Amino acid sequence: MKTKAQDKFGSKNGGALLMVLLALLFVSIMQLGLLKLREADAVETVFVEDYKQAFWMAESGITDGEMLIQYDKSFRNDPTSVIIPTVNASEVGGSYNITVTKTTVNFTLGIFDYTITSIGTVNGISRRLQKNFRAYPGGKYAIIGITGATDLAANVHVDGPIAQIAGTISVHDSRLLDDYLILGDGEGALDDRRGEATVANFPPPPAPSINSSTYDSELAKFTAPPSATVTNITTSLSGDYYINGPVEFDGKISIAADSKIVVNGDVRFDGSGTKIGDNVQIISANDVSFKVQASIGAGAEIYANQDIHFESGSKLFTGDDAVLLMAKNGDIIMDSNFDFRGIMIAENGQVELNSNGDIQGTIIGGVGVDAAARISITYDESVFTDGTPVIPSTFGDVVLVANSWQELPPL
Repeated sequence: MKTKAQDKFGSKNGGALLMVLLALLFVSIMQLGLLKLREADAVETVFVEDYKQAFWMAESGITDGEMLIQYDKSFRNDPTSVIIPTVNASEVGGSYNITVTKTTVNFTLGIFDYTITSIGTVNGISRRLQKNFRAYPGGKYAIIGITGATDLAANVHVDGPIAQIAGTISVHDSRLLDDYLILGDGEGALDDRRGEATVANFPPPPAPSINSSTYDSELAKFTAPPSATVTNITTSLSGDYYINGPVEFDGKISIAADSKIVVNGDVRFDGSGTKIGDNVQIISANDVSFKVQASIGAGAEIYANQDIHFESGSKLFTGDDAVLLMAKNGDIIMDSNFDFRGIMIAENGQVELNSNGDIQGTIIGGVGVDAAARISITYDESVFTDGTPVIPSTFGDVVLVANSWQELPPL
């Protein structure tokens, strides 16, 4: 009897042990499965992150290609002539490389298509993006009308692109156009024009503006109200002058190179034979006017919060290097003969050319340009120098319009 009882007890104990072992085996299998699942999740997470990073790397390549087209003339002319190195981004352990192809749409008008293909790679995972652009001539023009109306008389000759961003443009009779017109939302009127000009509804360029922060900060140094007009200044000037009130320069005035004259009021040159030296800054809180002949040196900047006016009987002459005439809220008015090289911009006003003259560079009118005399306007790219406080960097050399974007299958 004892023997049977011991056998029975031993059988039950062995069955329990077997169940425990089976349970441990099941738990181990489950843990191993969970570990594998976690490992797979981790691998998938890394893959998804690298996949995203590879996309943004490719996007960076598209942006680089767009910048090259916009600002690098040699690359824009022949993309195959410039070797673009692979760019490495150490922060994500990735890289991107781009290729750009160019096709001609209209050589005469300077319209081209560019295709940018960019491959971004992160940890062996690659994504390939492609974007197509159409490039129109842009950036800098002989005449820019921001709004309003631009009216060019019969004996005005323009050699260079003309842009009317909004509003209308009119030309008359024997008018010569040696390039093309870019019209924004204005229909324009081109009556009896001559020459080889082409009228096209290209995308308008961004509206240029004066970066007036430097001049505003100088005028802000005046804390007291303007005083009475300062007159009888007849001597040569050199250095920096801050005049808290209107000023009239009488007699033969000579302003030495690199001088700065800041006036909290009108500035008027009354004396005969005014000479303004190289890199001179004249900053006025109101108007700047010339009653007499003025010679303005290279790199000079004349900034008026209101009008700049060369009156009848005066004369403007600049040398071989560019100068800047900037009227922030008023007009630039030329009522006397002029020989000008540089940039004229009336950001919120009009450029009025009422007397005979020659311009090499660009004229910009916030509410248009009115040229009503025998005038020659020739676009000259060399007047656009680094640091020019007129044309924003986004103006670029061309106007780029994106036509299509797609992601391509990996190679």
